[in-house]
Amino acid sequence: MSLPPASVRVKVRKLNIATKSEETVEEDVAVESPIEIVLNGTSIATLLATPDQIEELSMGFLLDEGIVESKDQFVSMRHSGMTVDVNARVAGTHLEASRDFGLILTSCISSRHSGPHERPDWPNVRSNYRVRAEDILEMIRELTRSSVQFARTGAMHSAAIFLGNVMRAFAEDVGRHNAIDKVIGSSAKQGIDLAEAVLATTGRQPADLVLKTARVGIPISVSMRGPIHSGIVAAERTGLTLVCFARGRNMNVYTSHERVIL
Repeated sequence: MSLPPASVRVKVRKLNIATKSEETVEEDVAVESPIEIVLNGTSIATLLATPDQIEELSMGFLLDEGIVESKDQFVSMRHSGMTVDVNARVAGTHLEASRDFGLILTSCISSRHSGPHERPDWPNVRSNYRVRAEDILEMIRELTRSSVQFARTGAMHSAAIFLGNVMRAFAEDVGRHNAIDKVIGSSAKQGIDLAEAVLATTGRQPADLVLKTARVGIPISVSMRGPIHSGIVAAERTGLTLVCFARGRNMNVYTSHERVIL
């Protein structure tokens, strides 16, 4: 069964208040679909997401939520329609904890999961990797250039993994969490060592996104948008370098400043 498209064409009545004119045109609108993740025969989460890269989405979600600890624990993965069946070697306690997720909306709110502060699994990012500030800004420019679905719909988030200043994984999704899951899953499939990687994204940075990044060992997370205070606290506690408002010729470095070279 083929996956639905990432966007569809709809008719829209466009009004121009300044000129008191209107026209009816067709435009692209983003699509979200329920992606069910089944782990070892148990349905653990349904993500409302852009229906592409769904195996990467599932793998990234399982890794960056700490349910599967390593890409080497994955045994098999296949999808049928909008359901991804994953077989992996996981501890019973991790599988039991995963039952708390339920339905996760594109607003990033789970119907049963109460958030990262209820799961105090603080990872520790150990990496001496450093990157030039100018290189970070070029990563953001490349992220923007690659975001063609956002240009079409205005309703997508983007994320990318850079290794040695080269983009190695890219994804767009209606949910900022989903976009990060997809690039982490894509990186895992490629066998990329994330200890010397930079995550670039378009979304704001609360604690749950910072924890996703830290759990897989990425040392530097860069966003075009701003941080939430919980995200700064999480970055401090995990040793992750959090960079926000990276655009134009500026950026703010909130934590572990030594990894960014001016």
